[in-house]
Amino acid sequence: MYDMISKQGDLKASVDPVLTVDSINVKRNALFKSSNPIINKPKPKPVVPETKSEPSPSSQSSSTANDKDGKDTSNDSEPMDVDKEQENKDEAK
Repeated sequence: MYDMISKQGDLKASVDPVLTVDSINVKRNALFKSSNPIINKPKPKPVVPETKSEPSPSSQSSSTANDKDGKDTSNDSEPMDVDKEQENKDEAK
């Protein structure tokens, strides 16, 4: 742009301008034609993994960890974050 200003400053006032509205429109249209297909390209659909009809070994073991009332008797899980936050509050007191 500064190059255009210096070129225009070197010319006489009676000479046609270096930068014209028509040249700006030509450059704008070229930019639009090259970038518009990229901008308007639809997002790809997310890939959903196929589900298997056979039960996994982890689901079979969880069903055997239930007692006769259907309650979960396995203690493999870690305590919830809420418990840790409560412990931190108790220690702060």
